[in-house]
Amino acid sequence: MFRHFVIAVTVILVVSLSRCAYAQTVDLHVNDDTAEIQFRSVISEQVYGYMEFNARFLYSSEKHADNKLGSAGVDAYGELEAVPGLEMGVGTKLYGGRVDHEGVLGVGLGGLLRYAPPALNGFVFSGTLYYVPKVSSFLDLERLLESGLRLGYQIIPNAAVYVGYRNIQTHIKHDGRSRVAEGFYGGLEFRF
Repeated sequence: MFRHFVIAVTVILVVSLSRCAYAQTVDLHVNDDTAEIQFRSVISEQVYGYMEFNARFLYSSEKHADNKLGSAGVDAYGELEAVPGLEMGVGTKLYGGRVDHEGVLGVGLGGLLRYAPPALNGFVFSGTLYYVPKVSSFLDLERLLESGLRLGYQIIPNAAVYVGYRNIQTHIKHDGRSRVAEGFYGGLEFRF
């Protein structure tokens, strides 16, 4: 477990340190059963919104299997002028890894919501929902559903702390439903 996590951290840090043109974020969050590192980088900005590249590696130690799931994707965000501080987005992710000793690969679509109320200076609420349908599932994966909620607070201009809840469920051929990761977690977010 530790070796895979160190490799993922190293790769993401090398990528993050080599891209200095746009804003970048590195997240690290854990609980008793999971560890995840995520990298996000703005790849284009326009007046009406921005596009963001993201990559992550998640390790989850479930009762009978060590699950390893990676993803990479692109999200498009835009701020709603009618509600200051509210950003909505849509995106796509390529998922891959091993879940319950089976290889999984799939392309998912999803939505994102971030709300930083101006009256609550520093607080951010966010939620995500991604779905990989059967038609875009490969190897032993039949479906994947990822959902999450998060509450963060920006403690200094380039760092935030947060708590959240995540649920990643898969449907594996011949094995049925499998939980990749579920539960509350805490983490740190660093901006460059």
